[in-house]
Amino acid sequence: MLSPLPALLLMAALVLPAKADTNGTRVIGGRPCTPRSQPWQVALFKDMRLRCGGTLVHPQWVLSAAHCYAQGLMMVRLGEYNLGSLDGTEQFRLASRLVLHPRYNHTTKEHDLMLVQLRRPANLGPAVQILPLGTRCPAASTPCLVSGWGTTTSPQASFPKILHCANVTVQPEATCRRAYPRLYTSNMLCAGGVSPEGKPTDSCQVSTGGNWEHWGQLGALGETGGIGSAGGAGGN
Repeated sequence: MLSPLPALLLMAALVLPAKADTNGTRVIGGRPCTPRSQPWQVALFKDMRLRCGGTLVHPQWVLSAAHCYAQGLMMVRLGEYNLGSLDGTEQFRLASRLVLHPRYNHTTKEHDLMLVQLRRPANLGPAVQILPLGTRCPAASTPCLVSGWGTTTSPQASFPKILHCANVTVQPEATCRRAYPRLYTSNMLCAGGVSPEGKPTDSCQVSTGGNWEHWGQLGALGETGGIGSAGGAGGN
Protein backbone atom coordinates (compact mmCIF):
# COMPACT_ATOMS: atom_id res chain seq x y z
CA MET A 1 0.00 0.00 0.00
CA LEU A 2 1.34 3.42 -0.91
CA SER A 3 2.03 5.89 1.87
CA PRO A 4 -0.02 9.16 1.62
CA LEU A 5 2.82 11.27 0.22
CA PRO A 6 3.91 8.98 -2.67
CA ALA A 7 0.26 8.36 -3.49
CA LEU A 8 -0.37 12.08 -3.77
CA LEU A 9 2.70 12.50 -5.97
CA LEU A 10 1.55 9.65 -8.19
CA MET A 11 -1.89 11.19 -8.60
CA ALA A 12 -0.32 14.53 -9.41
CA ALA A 13 1.83 12.89 -12.04
CA LEU A 14 -1.21 11.31 -13.64
CA VAL A 15 -3.66 14.18 -13.36
CA LEU A 16 -1.64 17.38 -13.20
CA PRO A 17 0.87 17.40 -16.08
CA ALA A 18 3.14 20.40 -16.42
CA LYS A 19 2.72 22.60 -19.47
CA ALA A 20 5.38 22.95 -22.10
CA ASP A 21 6.55 26.54 -22.35
CA THR A 22 9.66 28.39 -21.27
CA ASN A 23 9.05 32.11 -21.78
CA GLY A 24 8.21 33.13 -18.20
CA THR A 25 5.03 33.50 -16.22
CA ARG A 26 1.86 34.95 -17.69
CA VAL A 27 -1.92 35.05 -17.79
CA ILE A 28 -2.21 36.59 -21.24
CA GLY A 29 -5.57 38.22 -21.90
CA GLY A 30 -6.63 37.68 -18.30
CA ARG A 31 -8.85 39.84 -16.15
CA PRO A 32 -9.01 40.44 -12.39
CA CYS A 33 -10.56 37.44 -10.65
CA THR A 34 -13.63 37.98 -8.53
CA PRO A 35 -12.35 38.33 -4.94
CA ARG A 36 -12.42 35.02 -3.04
CA SER A 37 -13.37 33.09 -6.18
CA GLN A 38 -10.05 31.21 -6.11
CA PRO A 39 -9.60 30.42 -2.40
CA TRP A 40 -7.17 27.59 -3.18
CA GLN A 41 -4.73 29.93 -4.94
CA VAL A 42 -1.45 30.18 -3.06
CA ALA A 43 1.51 32.54 -3.48
CA LEU A 44 5.03 31.27 -2.73
CA PHE A 45 7.57 33.88 -1.67
CA LYS A 46 11.34 33.64 -1.42
CA ASP A 47 13.32 36.52 0.10
CA MET A 48 10.19 38.71 0.10
CA ARG A 49 9.68 38.26 -3.65
CA LEU A 50 6.93 36.32 -5.38
CA ARG A 51 8.50 33.17 -6.78
CA CYS A 52 5.57 31.03 -7.88
CA GLY A 53 1.92 30.24 -7.48
CA GLY A 54 0.50 27.05 -6.09
CA THR A 55 -2.69 25.21 -5.18
CA LEU A 56 -3.85 24.16 -1.72
CA VAL A 57 -4.73 20.46 -2.05
CA HIS A 58 -4.70 19.57 1.66
CA PRO A 59 -4.75 21.73 4.81
CA GLN A 60 -0.99 21.19 5.12
CA TRP A 61 0.10 20.63 1.50
CA VAL A 62 0.45 22.90 -1.53
CA LEU A 63 1.00 21.61 -5.06
CA SER A 64 3.33 23.73 -7.20
CA ALA A 65 5.94 23.29 -9.94
CA ALA A 66 9.28 21.56 -9.35
CA HIS A 67 11.22 24.31 -11.11
CA CYS A 68 9.99 26.65 -8.33
CA TYR A 69 12.26 24.86 -5.87
CA ALA A 70 14.62 27.07 -3.89
CA GLN A 71 16.86 26.37 -0.92
CA GLY A 72 16.24 28.15 2.34
CA LEU A 73 13.05 29.45 3.93
CA MET A 74 10.02 29.89 1.73
CA MET A 75 6.97 31.87 2.82
CA VAL A 76 3.53 30.66 1.77
CA ARG A 77 0.63 33.11 1.53
CA LEU A 78 -2.89 31.76 1.60
CA GLY A 79 -6.06 33.77 1.02
CA GLU A 80 -4.08 36.25 -1.07
CA TYR A 81 -5.64 38.49 -3.71
CA ASN A 82 -3.86 41.86 -3.91
CA LEU A 83 -0.11 41.49 -3.54
CA GLY A 84 0.23 45.23 -3.02
CA SER A 85 -1.86 45.48 0.14
CA LEU A 86 -3.32 43.44 2.96
CA ASP A 87 -6.78 42.13 2.15
CA GLY A 88 -7.53 40.96 5.68
CA THR A 89 -7.96 37.37 4.48
CA GLU A 90 -4.30 36.35 4.29
CA GLN A 91 -2.74 33.51 6.22
CA PHE A 92 1.04 33.27 6.40
CA ARG A 93 2.86 29.98 6.75
CA LEU A 94 6.47 28.84 6.47
CA ALA A 95 7.27 25.81 4.32
CA SER A 96 8.72 22.94 6.32
CA ARG A 97 9.50 20.64 3.41
CA LEU A 98 9.71 20.76 -0.39
CA VAL A 99 9.20 17.41 -2.15
CA LEU A 100 10.13 17.22 -5.83
CA HIS A 101 8.55 14.64 -8.10
CA PRO A 102 11.07 11.74 -8.15
CA ARG A 103 11.13 11.75 -11.98
CA TYR A 104 11.34 15.50 -12.50
CA ASN A 105 13.60 16.38 -15.44
CA HIS A 106 15.10 19.87 -15.11
CA THR A 107 15.91 20.10 -18.81
CA THR A 108 12.65 18.89 -20.36
CA LYS A 109 10.36 19.92 -17.44
CA GLU A 110 8.89 16.43 -17.50
CA HIS A 111 6.99 15.76 -14.24
CA ASP A 112 7.38 19.38 -13.19
CA LEU A 113 5.62 18.90 -9.85
CA MET A 114 6.48 19.79 -6.27
CA LEU A 115 4.65 19.40 -2.97
CA VAL A 116 5.16 22.05 -0.31
CA GLN A 117 4.44 21.06 3.28
CA LEU A 118 3.27 23.82 5.61
CA ARG A 119 4.64 24.02 9.13
CA ARG A 120 1.10 24.63 10.38
CA PRO A 121 -2.11 23.57 8.62
CA ALA A 122 -4.19 26.23 6.92
CA ASN A 123 -7.34 27.43 8.62
CA LEU A 124 -10.06 26.66 6.09
CA GLY A 125 -12.83 29.19 5.54
CA PRO A 126 -14.40 31.39 2.82
CA ALA A 127 -11.04 32.80 1.68
CA VAL A 128 -8.93 29.63 2.07
CA GLN A 129 -10.17 26.31 0.71
CA ILE A 130 -8.85 23.10 -0.78
CA LEU A 131 -9.18 22.34 -4.49
CA PRO A 132 -9.76 18.58 -4.90
CA LEU A 133 -7.44 16.68 -7.19
CA GLY A 134 -9.05 15.54 -10.43
CA THR A 135 -9.38 11.87 -11.24
CA ARG A 136 -8.44 12.19 -14.92
CA CYS A 137 -6.90 14.67 -17.32
CA PRO A 138 -9.21 17.21 -18.99
CA ALA A 139 -10.12 16.09 -22.50
CA ALA A 140 -9.52 18.20 -25.61
CA SER A 141 -12.07 21.02 -26.00
CA THR A 142 -12.69 21.15 -22.24
CA PRO A 143 -13.13 24.77 -21.07
CA CYS A 144 -10.93 25.64 -18.09
CA LEU A 145 -10.23 28.60 -15.86
CA VAL A 146 -6.65 29.56 -15.00
CA SER A 147 -5.46 32.04 -12.41
CA GLY A 148 -2.24 33.60 -11.17
CA TRP A 149 -0.17 36.75 -10.87
CA GLY A 150 1.80 36.22 -14.08
CA THR A 151 2.22 38.86 -16.78
CA THR A 152 -0.99 39.79 -18.60
CA THR A 153 0.77 41.04 -21.73
CA SER A 154 3.35 39.69 -24.19
CA PRO A 155 6.06 40.16 -25.35
CA GLN A 156 6.37 43.12 -22.95
CA ALA A 157 5.78 41.87 -19.41
CA SER A 158 3.22 43.55 -17.17
CA PHE A 159 2.86 41.85 -13.79
CA PRO A 160 -0.37 42.69 -11.93
CA LYS A 161 -0.73 42.99 -8.17
CA ILE A 162 -4.31 41.66 -8.40
CA LEU A 163 -4.95 37.96 -8.97
CA HIS A 164 -5.96 37.45 -12.62
CA CYS A 165 -8.10 34.77 -14.26
CA ALA A 166 -8.45 33.67 -17.89
CA ASN A 167 -10.69 31.22 -19.72
CA VAL A 168 -8.88 28.72 -21.92
CA THR A 169 -9.73 25.54 -23.80
CA VAL A 170 -7.66 22.34 -23.72
CA GLN A 171 -6.18 21.70 -27.16
CA PRO A 172 -5.90 18.35 -28.98
CA GLU A 173 -2.64 16.49 -28.57
CA ALA A 174 -1.80 16.88 -32.26
CA THR A 175 -2.13 20.67 -31.98
CA CYS A 176 0.14 20.71 -28.94
CA ARG A 177 2.78 18.61 -30.66
CA ARG A 178 2.79 20.94 -33.67
CA ALA A 179 3.13 23.97 -31.40
CA TYR A 180 5.86 22.44 -29.21
CA PRO A 181 7.52 19.73 -31.33
CA ARG A 182 10.62 19.48 -29.14
CA LEU A 183 8.99 20.03 -25.76
CA TYR A 184 5.57 18.41 -25.67
CA THR A 185 5.17 14.88 -24.24
CA SER A 186 2.20 12.69 -23.35
CA ASN A 187 2.51 13.91 -19.75
CA MET A 188 1.66 17.49 -20.72
CA LEU A 189 -1.32 19.61 -21.74
CA CYS A 190 -1.59 22.87 -23.65
CA ALA A 191 -4.49 25.30 -23.83
CA GLY A 192 -5.51 28.71 -25.11
CA GLY A 193 -8.56 30.80 -25.87
CA VAL A 194 -10.04 34.18 -26.72
CA SER A 195 -11.20 36.82 -24.23
CA PRO A 196 -14.63 38.54 -24.48
CA GLU A 197 -12.77 41.43 -26.13
CA GLY A 198 -11.46 39.10 -28.83
CA LYS A 199 -7.90 39.02 -27.50
CA PRO A 200 -5.92 35.78 -27.16
CA THR A 201 -5.82 34.21 -23.70
CA ASP A 202 -2.87 32.09 -22.71
CA SER A 203 -2.34 29.85 -19.73
CA CYS A 204 0.94 28.28 -20.63
CA GLN A 205 2.56 30.24 -17.89
CA VAL A 206 -0.08 31.13 -15.37
CA SER A 207 2.21 32.28 -12.57
CA THR A 208 4.51 29.34 -12.11
CA GLY A 209 3.08 26.53 -10.09
CA GLY A 210 -0.46 27.73 -10.80
CA ASN A 211 -3.42 25.52 -11.56
CA TRP A 212 -6.18 24.78 -14.03
CA GLU A 213 -9.53 24.12 -12.45
CA HIS A 214 -12.34 22.27 -14.20
CA TRP A 215 -15.70 21.35 -12.72
CA GLY A 216 -14.44 22.29 -9.27
CA GLN A 217 -11.39 20.01 -9.48
CA LEU A 218 -7.72 20.60 -10.16
CA GLY A 219 -7.24 19.45 -13.73
CA ALA A 220 -3.66 20.45 -14.51
CA LEU A 221 -0.74 22.42 -13.20
CA GLY A 222 0.53 25.45 -15.10
CA GLU A 223 4.20 25.54 -16.03
CA THR A 224 4.33 28.58 -13.78
CA GLY A 225 2.34 27.27 -10.85
CA GLY A 226 -1.00 29.01 -11.47
CA ILE A 227 -4.48 27.50 -11.09
CA GLY A 228 -6.94 26.20 -13.66
CA SER A 229 -10.56 25.09 -13.59
CA ALA A 230 -12.58 23.41 -16.28
CA GLY A 231 -16.07 24.44 -17.09
CA GLY A 232 -15.46 27.88 -15.67
CA ALA A 233 -15.90 26.66 -12.12
CA GLY A 234 -14.48 28.75 -9.35
CA GLY A 235 -13.94 32.04 -11.04
CA ASN A 236 -16.79 33.02 -13.27
